Amino acid sequence: MPLIEWSASAWSLIEGDASGDRCVVKIMEDGALVAAVDGLGHGPEAATAAEAATALLEMYAGEPLIQLVSRCHEGLRKSRGVVMSLASFSGRDHTMMWLGVGTSRGC
Repeated sequence: MPLIEWSASAWSLIEGDASGDRCVVKIMEDGALVAAVDGLGHGPEAATAAEAATALLEMYAGEPLIQLVSRCHEGLRKSRGVVMSLASFSGRDHTMMWLGVGTSRGC
């Protein structure tokens, strides 16, 4: 049985325009990282910020959530920035940790 089951969707304000909505689902040996990322504003600049954040999250997925946020903070300084929700699932002790940055919430 998989640790988590998931799906995601994204849309842009104007059809055919770049979307700043991104997600990361990184399944690891003993857990998973799940993130919803929204680049600030709309269009290509929002998409660029979201892409940079998701690349960092995927690269460092095994790190603690605070460290991931710090890496994104440093890596996005010259961009519009993002809001994001991060959840780290542990298969070892059957726990979840959640962290939100900006106007985000966990449900």
